[in-house]
Amino acid sequence: MGYFEKSKIDIIKHTSLWIGITILVILSTFLLFFTKGLNWGLDFTGGTLIEYRLGRSFDNVGEVRPLLVEFNLEKTFIQKVEDNGVIIRAKELSSETRDAITKKLTEKFGGADLVRQEFIGPVIGAELKRAAIIATILGLIAQVIYISVRFRPDMALAADIALLHDICVVILAFILTQKEINTPFIAILLTIVGYSINDTVVIFDRIRENLKLRPRDSKETFPQLVNRSLLETLTRSINTVVTTVIAVLVVYFLGGSAIRDFAFGLAVGMTAGGYSSIFIAAPVLVLLRKKEWLKEEEKLKEEPTAEVSRVSRVAENPPTSSTPKTPSPRRKRR
Repeated sequence: MGYFEKSKIDIIKHTSLWIGITILVILSTFLLFFTKGLNWGLDFTGGTLIEYRLGRSFDNVGEVRPLLVEFNLEKTFIQKVEDNGVIIRAKELSSETRDAITKKLTEKFGGADLVRQEFIGPVIGAELKRAAIIATILGLIAQVIYISVRFRPDMALAADIALLHDICVVILAFILTQKEINTPFIAILLTIVGYSINDTVVIFDRIRENLKLRPRDSKETFPQLVNRSLLETLTRSINTVVTTVIAVLVVYFLGGSAIRDFAFGLAVGMTAGGYSSIFIAAPVLVLLRKKEWLKEEEKLKEEPTAEVSRVSRVAENPPTSSTPKTPSPRRKRR
């Protein structure tokens, strides 16, 4: 039994508040996206790629990254190649900066031979943007089909509104912090879509189960049933979010600067996913089925009235009790 099953918390009662917050988040994201914009990284805007063969082998790129701090390249993409090779990708890299980097690497590793230098054009970046948008849209469409087949189309619509909120929260966080958007950002969005829909499916499954188990003569309305289902799964939802976010935060603080932005996006998205499953998906479902449960409430109100009128009619016209006449015995003739 969860901690909240016997509580009197009414989440559905404040549906207008949750919907208002969702609309505010989505509108703010679109507004800031077209005004402030995202900080597109090298993968999307193009830039320079240089590869070095160093004088000695090294364990990981953590030995190379501190050398790039004075060039503001400590957060750039660095990849180890074989034992003593390293690839550095940067937005803008002048010949003077490249020579200074070569000098730093030579002093640290006893030599740095420039193997290749390539320019990544913005055309590839535009293709990656298009691929990211298409991948996200296809992910949303796949979720709609899955929820529609497993549950009902209105549940699929409610789940997708929650997913749109989660994606907007992640994008909004990256706009406000101006963290670089690179190819891992696509993985962040698709991971959040899968994580959020998993939590939503658990709640919707409990709602469907409670609907099947509800007696026909039950006085519980659909909003009350949804609220009860939320409270029954609330402990599980909170525990899942907290434990997952703790693991991601460990990666954020201890995993190094190369994957810090990735962990940041996951932490924000998973928190938003846990919130939206409880406070957006279920309340939106109640709104989408408003006509159905309003009819149920009207029927429940009509039943006591019909019972009272039936009792009053019986009181006004009581049934007449008629005692059957017993035939008098015939006298026998003598």
